[in-house]
Amino acid sequence: MDALCSNLRLYAKVIEKAAILIASTNTPARYKETWRNILNKYKQRIILDAGQLREKHPNCIPVTVDKDARSDIHDIDTKKFLVYGDMSL
Repeated sequence: MDALCSNLRLYAKVIEKAAILIASTNTPARYKETWRNILNKYKQRIILDAGQLREKHPNCIPVTVDKDARSDIHDIDTKKFLVYGDMSL
């Protein structure tokens, strides 16, 4: 599970960088298309890895937590969790 979680963290960083570069007005159009392709590739990979986590832990749901950019709460170390499906929020 540690390898899957570290892969998901890496994929999240790549997706975040790709989204920033695609949204930037300074990025040339040809690079934006390349980053869109990379973004799609990593999103598909995350879906596969999440599926593998669901197979290994059928009673749990993979949850990713992100802080809103406008929020003034403290950062947390862990952003990805496996939550039991019957847990109330």
